[in-house]
Amino acid sequence: MNLPLVRQLIVKDLYLHRWPLFGLAVAVPAVALSLSLWGGTNWSHVGMVLMSNTMIWLGFFLPIATVSKEQKAFLFSLPMSAVEYTAAKLAVTSLVFLGPWLVFVAVMPRVVESHGALARGATVPALLLMGVFFVWLLLTTGVTLVFESLTATLFSGFLVVVLVFAFIPLMRYVPRSILEHWASGRVVWDPPVLGLVAGQIVFAIGVVAATFALQSRRRSLI
Repeated sequence: MNLPLVRQLIVKDLYLHRWPLFGLAVAVPAVALSLSLWGGTNWSHVGMVLMSNTMIWLGFFLPIATVSKEQKAFLFSLPMSAVEYTAAKLAVTSLVFLGPWLVFVAVMPRVVESHGALARGATVPALLLMGVFFVWLLLTTGVTLVFESLTATLFSGFLVVVLVFAFIPLMRYVPRSILEHWASGRVVWDPPVLGLVAGQIVFAIGVVAATFALQSRRRSLI
């Protein structure tokens, strides 16, 4: 693999989209964290909603800006394969997304504690939802790379929006023991929840592997 070229493509995307990325990956997350941690009961709720929306906005923007809107003509002159192109795009979307994502994951226990209406146990479903966001980013980027269709990208993107809004209604199907842990004053990682985490990791690995496998069959980037 031509790693220097892959690095150049990553830097190129970061430079071309630097201002939108700064807004979505730095400025908006900073506002969301400030509201969540120090905004009081009402504004902390707004901050948590803004945290989720930040992940959704980034998940839409990154694949569309770096893949769907890519000017493909210049690729004719690049000595690169579809696998190298795929590696560059998955890397740049993941790197940008992981910036605010890791910060949100790290401070999530403190965010939940600062929200007066939530018990400490709610940290678990909040972190599970953050895992869903990252898996969804990989899925949306993979779909964009394979199909090169804005329609396909938007469709896969709306899947997570539906999932987020369906989260509360779906909680009626969560076992009562898990719900009791989530409503308690302590964080409990019981086997069913750990199974969900393992499932997210396996699914993420599968998405990346499938994306590379499908892209490796391409004879041309155009």
